[in-house]
Amino acid sequence: MMTIDNFSSEPLVGVSAAFHATEDFFLQFNYGVTEAGLTSFEELSGANVRLLTDSDRKYSYYDFLVGYNIFPGEVFFSDTLTFNSAFYLVGGVGNTDFGGESNFTTTLGTGFRVVLLDWLTVHVDFRDHMFKSDLIRESQLTHNIELSSGFTLFF
Repeated sequence: MMTIDNFSSEPLVGVSAAFHATEDFFLQFNYGVTEAGLTSFEELSGANVRLLTDSDRKYSYYDFLVGYNIFPGEVFFSDTLTFNSAFYLVGGVGNTDFGGESNFTTTLGTGFRVVLLDWLTVHVDFRDHMFKSDLIRESQLTHNIELSSGFTLFF
Protein backbone atom coordinates (compact mmCIF):
# COMPACT_ATOMS: atom_id res chain seq x y z
CA MET A 1 0.00 0.00 0.00
CA MET A 2 1.14 3.52 -0.75
CA THR A 3 -0.31 6.59 0.91
CA ILE A 4 0.34 9.54 -1.38
CA ASP A 5 0.43 12.87 0.47
CA ASN A 6 -2.79 14.86 -0.15
CA PHE A 7 -4.24 11.87 -2.04
CA SER A 8 -5.53 8.45 -1.05
CA SER A 9 -3.97 5.11 -0.11
CA GLU A 10 -3.73 2.73 -3.04
CA PRO A 11 -2.30 -0.74 -3.78
CA LEU A 12 1.34 -0.72 -4.88
CA VAL A 13 3.12 -3.13 -7.21
CA GLY A 14 6.89 -3.27 -7.33
CA VAL A 15 10.12 -5.17 -7.57
CA SER A 16 13.24 -5.08 -5.44
CA ALA A 17 16.79 -6.40 -5.79
CA ALA A 18 19.37 -6.48 -3.02
CA PHE A 19 23.06 -7.29 -2.67
CA HIS A 20 24.14 -8.36 0.80
CA ALA A 21 27.70 -7.04 1.00
CA THR A 22 28.30 -8.30 4.54
CA GLU A 23 26.28 -9.99 7.24
CA ASP A 24 25.05 -6.58 8.41
CA PHE A 25 25.11 -4.25 5.36
CA PHE A 26 23.21 -4.53 2.09
CA LEU A 27 22.43 -2.43 -1.00
CA GLN A 28 18.93 -2.39 -2.44
CA PHE A 29 17.23 -1.15 -5.62
CA ASN A 30 13.43 -0.71 -5.63
CA TYR A 31 10.88 0.18 -8.30
CA GLY A 32 7.18 0.67 -7.63
CA VAL A 33 4.02 1.84 -9.42
CA THR A 34 0.56 2.84 -8.21
CA GLU A 35 -2.35 5.07 -9.24
CA ALA A 36 -3.35 8.03 -7.07
CA GLY A 37 -6.96 8.32 -6.06
CA LEU A 38 -8.83 11.56 -5.47
CA THR A 39 -7.76 14.36 -3.15
CA SER A 40 -10.12 15.29 -0.34
CA PHE A 41 -10.86 18.52 -2.27
CA GLU A 42 -11.90 16.51 -5.33
CA GLU A 43 -14.08 14.21 -3.23
CA LEU A 44 -15.84 17.09 -1.47
CA SER A 45 -16.38 19.18 -4.60
CA GLY A 46 -18.09 16.39 -6.54
CA ALA A 47 -17.47 14.75 -9.88
CA ASN A 48 -16.97 18.02 -11.81
CA VAL A 49 -13.56 19.03 -10.42
CA ARG A 50 -10.38 17.10 -11.23
CA LEU A 51 -6.92 18.46 -10.35
CA LEU A 52 -5.04 15.83 -12.38
CA THR A 53 -5.64 13.96 -15.59
CA ASP A 54 -5.78 10.15 -15.46
CA SER A 55 -2.26 9.88 -16.91
CA ASP A 56 -0.89 12.30 -14.27
CA ARG A 57 -2.28 10.12 -11.48
CA LYS A 58 0.35 7.44 -12.19
CA TYR A 59 2.85 7.42 -9.32
CA SER A 60 6.13 5.62 -10.01
CA TYR A 61 9.43 5.65 -8.18
CA TYR A 62 12.83 4.05 -8.06
CA ASP A 63 15.40 4.27 -5.31
CA PHE A 64 18.83 3.04 -4.27
CA LEU A 65 19.09 2.26 -0.57
CA VAL A 66 21.75 1.22 1.91
CA GLY A 67 20.50 -1.11 4.62
CA TYR A 68 21.82 -2.19 7.98
CA ASN A 69 20.64 -5.20 10.00
CA ILE A 70 20.29 -3.49 13.35
CA PHE A 71 18.84 -6.45 15.27
CA PRO A 72 19.69 -9.84 13.75
CA GLY A 73 18.13 -12.65 15.71
CA GLU A 74 15.75 -15.59 15.71
CA VAL A 75 12.00 -16.08 15.72
CA PHE A 76 10.63 -19.00 17.73
CA PHE A 77 7.34 -20.40 16.42
CA SER A 78 7.46 -23.43 18.74
CA ASP A 79 9.94 -25.39 20.86
CA THR A 80 11.32 -27.08 17.74
CA LEU A 81 10.63 -24.52 14.98
CA THR A 82 13.07 -21.56 14.84
CA PHE A 83 13.93 -19.17 12.00
CA ASN A 84 16.67 -16.57 11.60
CA SER A 85 15.38 -13.00 11.37
CA ALA A 86 16.54 -9.41 11.16
CA PHE A 87 15.13 -6.00 11.91
CA TYR A 88 16.80 -3.52 9.56
CA LEU A 89 17.02 0.17 8.71
CA VAL A 90 17.30 1.56 5.15
CA GLY A 91 17.99 4.96 3.67
CA GLY A 92 18.85 6.36 0.29
CA VAL A 93 17.87 8.44 -2.71
CA GLY A 94 15.92 8.04 -5.91
CA ASN A 95 13.36 9.63 -8.18
CA THR A 96 9.55 9.89 -8.14
CA ASP A 97 7.37 10.68 -11.15
CA PHE A 98 3.92 11.97 -10.24
CA GLY A 99 1.53 14.63 -11.47
CA GLY A 100 3.73 15.59 -14.41
CA GLU A 101 6.65 16.25 -12.05
CA SER A 102 9.90 14.35 -11.68
CA ASN A 103 11.27 14.79 -8.16
CA PHE A 104 14.52 13.90 -6.41
CA THR A 105 13.40 11.68 -3.54
CA THR A 106 14.92 10.79 -0.18
CA THR A 107 13.75 7.49 1.29
CA LEU A 108 14.00 6.33 4.91
CA GLY A 109 12.52 3.19 6.34
CA THR A 110 12.65 0.03 8.31
CA GLY A 111 11.83 -3.61 7.78
CA PHE A 112 11.66 -7.05 9.29
CA ARG A 113 12.66 -10.27 7.52
CA VAL A 114 12.33 -13.92 8.50
CA VAL A 115 14.53 -16.49 6.73
CA LEU A 116 12.24 -19.46 6.03
CA LEU A 117 14.78 -21.50 4.03
CA ASP A 118 18.39 -20.89 2.97
CA TRP A 119 17.04 -19.38 -0.25
CA LEU A 120 13.66 -17.90 0.81
CA THR A 121 12.66 -15.08 3.16
CA VAL A 122 9.45 -13.21 3.89
CA HIS A 123 9.66 -9.51 4.76
CA VAL A 124 7.56 -6.51 5.78
CA ASP A 125 8.81 -2.99 4.96
CA PHE A 126 7.80 0.51 6.00
CA ARG A 127 9.19 3.41 3.94
CA ASP A 128 8.75 7.18 3.75
CA HIS A 129 9.40 8.64 0.28
CA MET A 130 10.04 12.37 0.77
CA PHE A 131 10.24 15.00 -1.95
CA LYS A 132 9.36 18.67 -2.50
CA SER A 133 6.30 19.21 -4.66
CA ASP A 134 4.22 22.19 -5.72
CA LEU A 135 1.47 20.07 -7.23
CA ILE A 136 -1.30 21.01 -4.77
CA ARG A 137 0.09 24.17 -3.18
CA GLU A 138 3.32 26.13 -2.94
CA SER A 139 6.43 23.97 -2.66
CA GLN A 140 6.17 21.66 0.33
CA LEU A 141 7.90 18.53 1.54
CA THR A 142 5.57 15.59 0.92
CA HIS A 143 5.68 12.35 2.90
CA ASN A 144 4.49 9.35 0.91
CA ILE A 145 4.23 6.31 3.15
CA GLU A 146 4.70 2.78 1.83
CA LEU A 147 3.81 -0.41 3.67
CA SER A 148 4.74 -3.50 1.71
CA SER A 149 5.46 -7.16 2.12
CA GLY A 150 6.89 -9.82 -0.09
CA PHE A 151 9.18 -12.77 -0.59
CA THR A 152 12.90 -12.67 -1.29
CA LEU A 153 14.75 -15.34 -3.24
CA PHE A 154 18.45 -15.77 -2.48
CA PHE A 155 20.88 -17.20 -5.02
